[in-house]
Amino acid sequence: MRAVQDIDEVLVVGDGPAGCAAAITCVLSGLRTTLVSGGARRCEFPESIHAGGIDLVHSLGVGDLSAAYAGPAFTEVAQRNGLAVEPNAGMQWPARNVRRDILDTLLLDRARASGVTIVTGRARSIAKEDSGIFRVEIEKNAQARRAAFVIDATGAAQWLRRQFKLPRQVLSVPLVCRRGLARREKDVGWSPGFYVEKDGWFWIAPTSPEIAVWTHVTTARQRSPQPLPDGFQAEGKAEQAARTWTLVDGVGGTNYAVVGDAAGYLDPASGDGVTLALQSGRNAAITAARILSRSEQPNAAAAAYSDWWYRRIAAKARSLGFFYATHGLASWMDTQPAGVGLGTQDVSAGAG
Repeated sequence: MRAVQDIDEVLVVGDGPAGCAAAITCVLSGLRTTLVSGGARRCEFPESIHAGGIDLVHSLGVGDLSAAYAGPAFTEVAQRNGLAVEPNAGMQWPARNVRRDILDTLLLDRARASGVTIVTGRARSIAKEDSGIFRVEIEKNAQARRAAFVIDATGAAQWLRRQFKLPRQVLSVPLVCRRGLARREKDVGWSPGFYVEKDGWFWIAPTSPEIAVWTHVTTARQRSPQPLPDGFQAEGKAEQAARTWTLVDGVGGTNYAVVGDAAGYLDPASGDGVTLALQSGRNAAITAARILSRSEQPNAAAAAYSDWWYRRIAAKARSLGFFYATHGLASWMDTQPAGVGLGTQDVSAGAG
């Protein structure tokens, strides 16, 4: 028989940037908060994070990120078009390459130091008791957690969407994202570059004088990995993951919120996945605080969060879709999301 702990005001499921941002903000708002940490393996390859995301991490109380940085900061990205759709161009994009395994550890340590209770395990199921409190069963852990408000930060697993059977839009054809390291040839320039090609794109950014991290996105039907752009040689093994664009409806409810990739995602060309995850975690926590303190009508607070998330994803999907359409990749997606995401949901029936 599983032991049931005291009731939390907020239970956050997931220990990535979105979950940690939510848990830290909840505690700073005076809410008794528990975070369920699945301890999933982090990608070993550095990820480029916009300066705005770095600022958000600092605002959560993580002061020194130097251990997580891989390579120098950069402010401009060169665009090289293999399709000759337009001349090579550049854009301002201040960012740094960051090791996610170290960043996520720093965020989780900050959550613990802030007063968040950390529980190791994976959320299995959720049910709503007659009292209106959620009961969440934790795998590999001899206890269940009870909470008034639940925040799902489980990433692409989208745990709460599956539990509550929330609708989801698919906005693109099946896409695949591959990531790895590359060694450069001496005569190749050494600045971050975005390479648009016939069947997809490459992003290559330096992490040391000799090594760069690369990302390649193409359709799932391209089963054979594409060779790196001229001047780069693959170094070691690469990782691969599905990255089909999705958008979950009903991400804000009167007793729950869905954040980060659990609420939907595009592909890495959007340029600020970690930043958006941090923002959504923070905003979901603010929503929970407003609802639980009764400072705002629950339906209004939930609708505001849902509306914010939907507009951010829809705007990015249209912008990125336009870029792809003008670079020979129009067949990748439907860039017109349907009018979902603006409503609220109470899971009085669905969570049972």
